[in-house]
Amino acid sequence: TRTLGPNGASTFGGVGGLVRDGITAAVATRASDELAALSTTYALASRSAEISIATHPEHRRRGIATVAAAALVLHCLDGGLQPYWSTANPASRALAVNKLGFVAFGQSVGYRLRA
Repeated sequence: TRTLGPNGASTFGGVGGLVRDGITAAVATRASDELAALSTTYALASRSAEISIATHPEHRRRGIATVAAAALVLHCLDGGLQPYWSTANPASRALAVNKLGFVAFGQSVGYRLRA
C-alpha cells in the first residue's frame, strides 16, 4: 500500500511544521485507517490560503477528495482566509471549478534558469 503524504509539508519545513502552522483536512478509510485523501494549505498568508489536494490512487473518482477539499475550504473561510487553487492538473482543476465553485482569475507563468 502506498503512503499518501501531505503536498504542502515541504513549504512548512516538513510534516511537523505543516501540523503546527498549516491547515489540513483528511479522509481515512474505515477498514484500514489509511489516508484516502488529504487536503492541505500549500501556502498560507495573512489573508489567503493556497489549497493542495492529494488522493490515493485506489480511492479516486469516489468524491473523497471533494469532501477533504470542501472541509478545508470551509475552515479557511470560517477563519477569514480567502482560499485559492492553482493547478495545471485537469482532474484537480475540475474538482476546484466543477465541484467546489472556484473561478479562474488569471494565469500563471513559470520561469526557470537556462541550462
